[in-house]
Amino acid sequence: MNIVIDTEKCKSDNVTIFKNSKHKTRIGYKEDKMLLNGLYLMLNIKDICFINLNHSYKCTFGYNRNKNLLFKLIQLEKDILEKYGMAVCNSTKRPVYNICRQIIEYPGTISLSNTKKGFYKGVIVKIVGIWETEFEYGLIHYFYPIDKC
Repeated sequence: MNIVIDTEKCKSDNVTIFKNSKHKTRIGYKEDKMLLNGLYLMLNIKDICFINLNHSYKCTFGYNRNKNLLFKLIQLEKDILEKYGMAVCNSTKRPVYNICRQIIEYPGTISLSNTKKGFYKGVIVKIVGIWETEFEYGLIHYFYPIDKC
């Protein structure tokens, strides 16, 4: 069972980092007496539309109407990577903000992972860990469509 957290209520202070190999680190979320493996965030996007393009799905939405939610997600990514950089990573490595890049470079569009034909109503972002190379590090994340909100 996966527990989905509302992006607006997610606190970066509750994100936990578990270093488990040289190039991959797991992320968890701790709140009160609950500890989650990974972080599943509900994106309550307004004016959402799903498009099937060549066997892959994208969701489109009004960028300006969802700006606050998107900036909350961008800030969460920055907070997690800053926490990782200070606690675990060598200061010579550069953080890569893939969620931020996708939201800024393609405003109003999100590419979705692992989708099947269907009718969808919302989007979840799943953050499972942190990848790391010799010079960079960033979040391992996926955007999934959901059929219920």
